[in-house]
Amino acid sequence: MRRLILIHSVLGMLFALVSTTNATIIWGVTGTANMNQASARSEVFTIDTTTWTVTKLHTTTRNCWGKGRNYSDIAVTPSGHLYCVGSDYKGGGRYFKDFFQLDPATGQVTNVWHGINPRGKQINALTALDDKTLLAVEGGYYAMQPYLIKIELDDSGNFVQATNLGQIDGCSAKSSGGDIVRKSDGSCFLAALGGGDDFYQIDPQDPGSASKLVTIDRSYIAGLAYDFDAVVGSSPYDFEGAVSPALLGGVFTNERAIYNINLTTGITTRVLDLSGQIRWNIFGLDSVPEPTTALFLTLGAVLIRIKRK
Repeated sequence: MRRLILIHSVLGMLFALVSTTNATIIWGVTGTANMNQASARSEVFTIDTTTWTVTKLHTTTRNCWGKGRNYSDIAVTPSGHLYCVGSDYKGGGRYFKDFFQLDPATGQVTNVWHGINPRGKQINALTALDDKTLLAVEGGYYAMQPYLIKIELDDSGNFVQATNLGQIDGCSAKSSGGDIVRKSDGSCFLAALGGGDDFYQIDPQDPGSASKLVTIDRSYIAGLAYDFDAVVGSSPYDFEGAVSPALLGGVFTNERAIYNINLTTGITTRVLDLSGQIRWNIFGLDSVPEPTTALFLTLGAVLIRIKRK
C-alpha cells in the first residue's frame, strides 16, 4: 500500500537590511569677489562627507554681452529640490534679488524669477523650512538692517510669493554675513551676521526677538551646513569640543576652506581645504539628512513531497 504524505513548510521570515551609514551631501555655491559686476560668475558643487569628495556640477557662463549669473546662497528642501538666490544678469536682475530653481543632477537653472524681495533689497542668505517654504535674509551691500523674508512655493516647486516677516532685531547695525540654517533640533534658526563672525538665534515667528549666541574666532563665514553623520573622535573631527551633527561654515575669502563651528566656545577648526577644487570664494552651503535605505528579503513557501511505501 502506498501513502502520499504532503508536508508544507512555510518559512515566514522577513529580513530587513537597513543602511545607517549614508553620507551627508553638502551643497555649495561660489561667487566672484566683486559680486556686483555684470561679469560675475558662480560654481555649484557638492561635498560627500564620507569621503570628503568635492564634485563640481556646473559653472555659470557669460552671454554674448559678457553678462553672467552669480549666486549668493543655496538651499535644498527635504525632498531634494534645489534653489538659489542671486543675480541673473541675463534677465536684467541685479544685486542678488533673483530666485532660481536648479537641477540637482546638473546644477543648471530650470526656472528663474526676478526681483522677488517685496522690499526691493538684495538677499544673500537662504534655507528651506519644508518643501514649500523657504526663509531668506537680506544682506550684503545696501542691506545693513536685515529683514527676514518668507518664500512660498506651490506643489510643483514654483515660486508663488515672498513676504516680509520683519526686521531681525538686535543686529540692526549689521548686515547678513551670508547664510541662515536650522538648528540641529529643528526648533529655531541661526544666522551669521556682522561680517559672519556673530551668530544670532532667530525665531521665524518673531524675528524681532533675535538674540546673539556667540562671537566666533573667524570672520566672513558665508556658508553654513550640518554634517548630520559626523563621527566624533575620528578624522576630521578628532578635536576637543567636536559634536554630532557638526555645524560647518565656509569662509568668504580666498582661503576656500570649511570649518567646524563650536557654538559654545566660538572656536572654529578647519576640516576641509577646497583650494584647487573650487575657483572662487564660498558664498553659500546647505544640507539635509540623507534618508536611510532599507532592503527587504522574504523567504516564501517551500513544498516538500515525501513518498512512503
